[in-house]
Amino acid sequence: MQQPAEEKEEIYAVQPHDTLVTIAVKFGLTVQWLRDLNNISSDFIYNDMKLIIKPPNILDTILVAENVSILSEDLQILPENEQVLGKLTCKGALLAFIPYSKGTTLFVDLCGNLEHTHLPSPAIKSGKHISSRDPELLIITFFPDINDLSKTETLAFVGSSMEITPLSDLIGKQTKEIQRRMNFTPVRPQHNDSKTEKVVQKKAKLQSVELRGTSTIADENMIEQVRRYLPYQFRLANWNLLFQLSNDGASYLTFFEKCKDKSPAVILIRTDSGDKIGAYISAGFKLSKRFYGNGETFVFTFNPKLHAYRWQNSNQYFICSTKEEIAIGGGGSTAIWIDGTFLNAVSDPCTTFGSPSLTKTPYFKIHELEVWSISQF
Repeated sequence: MQQPAEEKEEIYAVQPHDTLVTIAVKFGLTVQWLRDLNNISSDFIYNDMKLIIKPPNILDTILVAENVSILSEDLQILPENEQVLGKLTCKGALLAFIPYSKGTTLFVDLCGNLEHTHLPSPAIKSGKHISSRDPELLIITFFPDINDLSKTETLAFVGSSMEITPLSDLIGKQTKEIQRRMNFTPVRPQHNDSKTEKVVQKKAKLQSVELRGTSTIADENMIEQVRRYLPYQFRLANWNLLFQLSNDGASYLTFFEKCKDKSPAVILIRTDSGDKIGAYISAGFKLSKRFYGNGETFVFTFNPKLHAYRWQNSNQYFICSTKEEIAIGGGGSTAIWIDGTFLNAVSDPCTTFGSPSLTKTPYFKIHELEVWSISQF
């Protein structure tokens, strides 16, 4: 499989009369980026000094718009007492609206971004001079589930023009880059044209990756569905089977030996009722009586298509794993809890991910369990 091309790096020899400013202008970079890239603490450079020249990765850029409110379904600004204020963050091809108080965090995977635009708020009267502090709308139409390209959603936000405009520009750049890397060209679905739908599905198929091991839980299509929800840098990475209950036995000692220092990881479970559930564990599995991990962790279920539930910014109970139990999610109940025998398990509604019970019944027996590491090498 051909990996996405990385930005080219070159070595530049400083010429007489060069300064960091002139070099930055010459290559279309910023002075601060040159300093960071070359570990330079001042502006001092000397003749024939070797500098690394490499454009920054647009997906590493972060922008945050504060005091943003979400609009109603008919794209109208809600009354002040009904508005939900929060911050709108764009980072790593993921757009997130995080409310300051009430409400749940909203996520938009920019890989599924169909179109977006920004324009002056309708609250601004025609002919009025528009300033950078005036309200501006950001409207984005996207596939909420990039495994189901028959449905789109539209979200609209309002914030100050000075923050919304650059945020919209970054969304465009990150969308273009992540869709290029994923070889994904979104097409607006035509519900009355089955041929078009087939073309859309074909274009949306991810490049295949190497599966080092054989899963008895998930087929290639199911694994591809999970891959679409991974952080962008791991969507084209290989999968390595670390632990399989039917082969390695119900031993936590073996489990932690095989999973040690392997992150990120995906855990897959098949229940006695035939349910298939799992989780993306960003920090991998390690012995810890305290919760660890980060907000990239998410849980999912197949019914039969994948339904994923991301972090809701309500708490930081991502994962706790000991020789007696594994708990994924917390805050009163866990999304997935596994006992010390790898036999009994529970899935309850969980505030960490805003998830319902992932299985038909909360209490179940484990028939098979697998852990896969995600590796870019």
